Amino acid sequence: MAAVEMLRTKAQARPRVTDTLWRYAGGLLLFCAVGGIAVLSLFNLERYPVTWFDEGSHLHVPKTLVVDGVYADRSAEGYRFFGPTTGVGPTVLLPIAGVFKLAGIGLVQARLVMVAYLLLALAAFGALARYLYGWRIAALALALLVSMPGINLLYLGRQVLGEVPALAFLSLALLTWSRSVEAGARELRCLLLACVAFGLTALTKNQFALILVPTLLLLWAVDRLYYRALSWRQTVLPLAAVFGGAGLCQLTPLLPLLGTDELGRTLALARDASAGAIFVFVPQRIFSSLKFLFSAENAGFWVLPSLLYGLAFVRRDTSRVLPHAFLMLFAVCGLTWFAFGSIGWPRYAFPALALTTLLSARLIADVLRPLFDRVGNLRTRLRAIAVLAVVVIPIGMGLAETARSVVTARDDSPQRMAAFLNETVPQETIVETWEPEMGFLSDHAFHYPPSGWLDRAVRAKWLGGSAQQEYDPMQVSSPEYLLVGRFGKYTDAYRAFIHHTRPELIRSIGDYDLYRLHGAR
Repeated sequence: MAAVEMLRTKAQARPRVTDTLWRYAGGLLLFCAVGGIAVLSLFNLERYPVTWFDEGSHLHVPKTLVVDGVYADRSAEGYRFFGPTTGVGPTVLLPIAGVFKLAGIGLVQARLVMVAYLLLALAAFGALARYLYGWRIAALALALLVSMPGINLLYLGRQVLGEVPALAFLSLALLTWSRSVEAGARELRCLLLACVAFGLTALTKNQFALILVPTLLLLWAVDRLYYRALSWRQTVLPLAAVFGGAGLCQLTPLLPLLGTDELGRTLALARDASAGAIFVFVPQRIFSSLKFLFSAENAGFWVLPSLLYGLAFVRRDTSRVLPHAFLMLFAVCGLTWFAFGSIGWPRYAFPALALTTLLSARLIADVLRPLFDRVGNLRTRLRAIAVLAVVVIPIGMGLAETARSVVTARDDSPQRMAAFLNETVPQETIVETWEPEMGFLSDHAFHYPPSGWLDRAVRAKWLGGSAQQEYDPMQVSSPEYLLVGRFGKYTDAYRAFIHHTRPELIRSIGDYDLYRLHGAR
């Protein structure tokens, strides 16, 4: 009897050992994901990542708002009301303008706002994961989110882009929406908060709205056909909020153009830009997108297996099955559009891949849990260690590579070229360039190629369209200098012009070449 009682006592004690192992593992993952990112998010902020075309164009808007009082991009010929004003919403640009007003205009000031959004995104994402699956899976999901190369969270989150702020709002939206579903149709407070968060998501980055619309429509259809658990307002109101946020993002910059001929031209540019990158159906791009999704950057982190595993839970009768179904539909819609409908830029996969880490963390945790529950067997223990290594090693490598990139970044060529311009070129002199970051770092009168040329550049580089060999800046402006940097060289926009006119090379700094055009003073 004593022996039986001893065995029974050991059996009862074993789950406590398992819980302890999970607690330590989860605590370590949580420390690596949150503590590490909090430290790295502020280190070397001005140099990593090197400011470039997208961030520079977005920064034009808050700078123009503070200096001129106009919510628009600016070129030497005047204001431009399309492009940066719709690529990122006022939820990002207005706080940056506020910081500029208080602390002065600068790259570090703008990126501090983005770091705040980055930390908010981590907190909201972690709260969502904990609510749906528990704190252990939340810690693992955060580790995957931070370390996964295909997501590249720290790279995107430290610069003025809309993806990470939109993820913060989307995480809050899903958290409050899930609470409203669990509370039933009578719980209006959580539902209204969710609608606000859904609207802010679409207002921040219209790419998220493009995925949320089919997700909510499919969720409504699936619920009507199978679950029959949602009220009409739990799908219709969030859908209306998404449309409202996306519409507000697109229409706000156009308000000064109402009643003018410029409105029609701006809307035509918007339509052409959408056709150039968002809605593309080209076989070679589909192949390239699928290759990216099946690469080690993603499949190595259990993304594709976790989608298949997640299908097993959408039919279970649990209190969290509807939020889980939402995640599955969002991931499927987002990855389908990325692979088959978009041009295939890795950033377009960001929303779906970010939320898929929740499903990946659940799969990994479910694989590891039974192995740790039977740690007494040597063979099972070795198997658990092997599986754990498969998970921990890629996470550790991803975190180490991220840390290395942040710590070792030394390229400040944009700042040095801006300083050279300030010292040698009069501010009223027109400088032709396709490097919008220069327009933020310097106050010179820069002229940029018209918006339509961006669509041509996209097609030339990604879809095999006509090359950028026709653009002649002298036909649209009267520049005295030409500055060619990373984006100008990438698109070959000025190669033919330089070949024919042979301008004088004044200075080269990093990837930037400054030319004096013939006839300039």
